[in-house]
Amino acid sequence: MANYHLNISYGRVGKGGPHIDYILGQNKYSNKQNEIEYTDHNLPIWSKSPKEFWIAADDKERTNGTVYKEIRISLPNELSKEKNIELLNEFINIILEGKYHYSIAIHSKESSYKTEILNTHAHIMFSPRELDGVERNKDIFFKRFNAKSPELGGCKKNTSWNNIEKLLEIRKIWENIQNKYLENENIDERVSCETLEKQRKIALEN
Repeated sequence: MANYHLNISYGRVGKGGPHIDYILGQNKYSNKQNEIEYTDHNLPIWSKSPKEFWIAADDKERTNGTVYKEIRISLPNELSKEKNIELLNEFINIILEGKYHYSIAIHSKESSYKTEILNTHAHIMFSPRELDGVERNKDIFFKRFNAKSPELGGCKKNTSWNNIEKLLEIRKIWENIQNKYLENENIDERVSCETLEKQRKIALEN
């Protein structure tokens, strides 16, 4: 049965490097490597690897600053691996619009609470600094934004990601796009971003 899950979290200075290791199954998390089904990244030209980018964020963001936002979503087991990758990338293109540096990974493992069911989910880890077309090096990118001379400051952080309205917006987008893919594959299952209590209320009203 298709299930719905989406949440947004964040990581402060010092968490970027360890978390990219976790979602990519590397270094002390190498035991997770067999869970990794897919990875992709949108990184600046000065970064030779995802780890270099997120370590730079840890080093150069202000003390206690937010290094990354993370959207974690469950992927429908009813879809093939290839379709889930397509689904994930379409979702990312819609919500991030090519305006952020990110690292993503799909993990798939046996569910801890249901036998013969896979826990297939994706981590979307992105910097909340919105790209504005100005080329910046590592030392400039994470600085405070300079409105008068953007090239002298870092990319501005998009604070809308802190709002409940943004969360509700992307939860609805994720509902719609999953249902589109399930319908296109002639799968009867559908998902809802509403709570079970609200779904029950709507069902009773109908």
